[in-house]
Amino acid sequence: MANDKEKQADKNPNEGESNGEKGSERAEVKEKPAKSKLVKVVFNKSHTPYLKGEVAGFEPVMANKLIEEKICSKA
Repeated sequence: MANDKEKQADKNPNEGESNGEKGSERAEVKEKPAKSKLVKVVFNKSHTPYLKGEVAGFEPVMANKLIEEKICSKA
């Protein structure tokens, strides 16, 4: 019996995939999203949801706004 199951697994390697794509094709479809250029900042005071001393990355426009308001500084 165990041999029958192994033979079936060899004949149908994509069994269990509901979308009908083959394993090798699925790997090609997945692409990593482009990395955005974030500005690393450290918070000088608490600013919801961040606490004083925490480090976070923000888009340049938002980071500059927070730095100008002296809520955080560039890390």
